[in-house]
Amino acid sequence: KSETTKVLYDSLRKFGLRVDVQQEGAEVRNYVSRDTAEYNIATFTYALNLLLHYSNTAETDVVIFNRCLFDFYIWQEYWYTKNRLSLEEKNIFQSFALSRLLVNKIDLCLFMTCEPEEAMRRAQRVSLTERKGGTTNPQTIKVLVDRYKTVFAKLTPQFQQLECRDTTKLNENQ
Repeated sequence: KSETTKVLYDSLRKFGLRVDVQQEGAEVRNYVSRDTAEYNIATFTYALNLLLHYSNTAETDVVIFNRCLFDFYIWQEYWYTKNRLSLEEKNIFQSFALSRLLVNKIDLCLFMTCEPEEAMRRAQRVSLTERKGGTTNPQTIKVLVDRYKTVFAKLTPQFQQLECRDTTKLNENQ
């Protein structure tokens, strides 16, 4: 994600576009425990506020988010299967995230997936510790990759701005 964001930012600026890359909500909303559904609500509202701001100003031509509405939609499935959200809560949050008033502000959403073993290798390459995180472990990564692929297949007919790329066999230059 990070390398793609950097290349996209640099390339778009070379075309003379005003580009802004938003800090991921996980880096800003770290006051909420990551093992709760509230964490994803906090990161979602952070991104949502920025999305609404930039879509209603002429400050930039392109704004890049590392995570935003569709990501939040997927995490609601995760918390539901962990019994941290009721079915009703999951459906309410997902419906809100897919509101036409919000998703119509997004021109392109790229899901980037990677097989768990390669994802772990990449994560460890830039980590200062061998310890695995709550979601940075092969089991959780597999569940999330499967969810992204499932949600992509489900939502693509309705949301044409969705794209999905498996990056497992790609190097950073690709």
